Amino acid sequence: MEVKINEPVPIWLKEGLSIEEAGQLYGIVKTTLRELIKNNPDLPFIKSVGNKTVISKQQFNEWFQNQSVIK
Repeated sequence: MEVKINEPVPIWLKEGLSIEEAGQLYGIVKTTLRELIKNNPDLPFIKSVGNKTVISKQQFNEWFQNQSVIK
């Protein structure tokens, strides 16, 4: 698949996701994700890039598959 320089990268091809993108991809409300990150800052899929929170898609996917409830 060819990606052109000025076109946005599709979510499913990204490794690092914003909270909004992770919410869209996994069907989780972004306020729930923000609370999860706020209450559990040591989760392995959370990365800080400057003032921005980035979610590692691979690590989040592994963690997400093992959860029965997300609070």
